[in-house]
Amino acid sequence: MRFVHLLIGPVEYLQLTAPEMDQRIRRRHQAEVAELRDLDFEYLCSEGQRFPLSRLLRVFPALVAFGVWLQRTPIWIKDGSILFGYPILVWRLKPTFVELDASHAKFVTSFQDGTLLVSGNYDDPMPRGSGVLRQFKVGTLIETWNNHRARINTLETVGKQVDPRSDYTTYLRVSARDRAAW
Repeated sequence: MRFVHLLIGPVEYLQLTAPEMDQRIRRRHQAEVAELRDLDFEYLCSEGQRFPLSRLLRVFPALVAFGVWLQRTPIWIKDGSILFGYPILVWRLKPTFVELDASHAKFVTSFQDGTLLVSGNYDDPMPRGSGVLRQFKVGTLIETWNNHRARINTLETVGKQVDPRSDYTTYLRVSARDRAAW
């Protein structure tokens, strides 16, 4: 996946605070957000991922942007950049973040010893760095969450403790670690 980042270039991640952007993202993902709320997740924030519009002159970034548009992801053109919007939710009991992207969900839990547990409801064979435990398998949100939660419980039985922080800054740190192998 490092190859992908070489083709697209750096992507900036930022919390979106504009109400119209937030509402558009919530509408796009309302079914998934409702399902996660039934599982005691809370809406943390809407996140933007942006890069300069000039990168669309290259074939690969243009194909990625077109694919994201086909998935009905909210997109904005602002200040010379293209911005894609996604919801971030959190389960506060044992802080776990969930990122929603089209029909995919990725659950991320950080432990105090630096271990990350990352689970997704889609296939992702990409290895990550040491200390990142990954379990990806096509399934429903509920199946993926139940498997993720069971793995949290297993890790806690061997002495690992979930990091209690559940704010956006913590989310940025742990998601950056998961993407580090890209």
